[in-house]
Amino acid sequence: MSKKQPKSNIPQALESEKTILACLLGEPQRHWPVVLSFKLQAEDFCSDEHRAIFRTAHKFYVRKEPCDFAALQDYLVGQLKQGEKPFPLGLAKSI
Repeated sequence: MSKKQPKSNIPQALESEKTILACLLGEPQRHWPVVLSFKLQAEDFCSDEHRAIFRTAHKFYVRKEPCDFAALQDYLVGQLKQGEKPFPLGLAKSI
């Protein structure tokens, strides 16, 4: 798992990132407006995987399409190079 410093000086908190993503996937209509009001962006996440999940979930939200773990994984697996592990499963198991 590759980690880059976010554009801000916020300390890395992978468990917090997982919690935010779980909330966005679990109750998107409730949590996306709050997250967007804080102007949280994919670049604010430390983990490349979390950035990809956030971007993808946001695409689904904007298009008003349901986005659960299965839909997210299907989309991201299609984006990954062949042979790479589909990381959303790890996220699902950890929350």
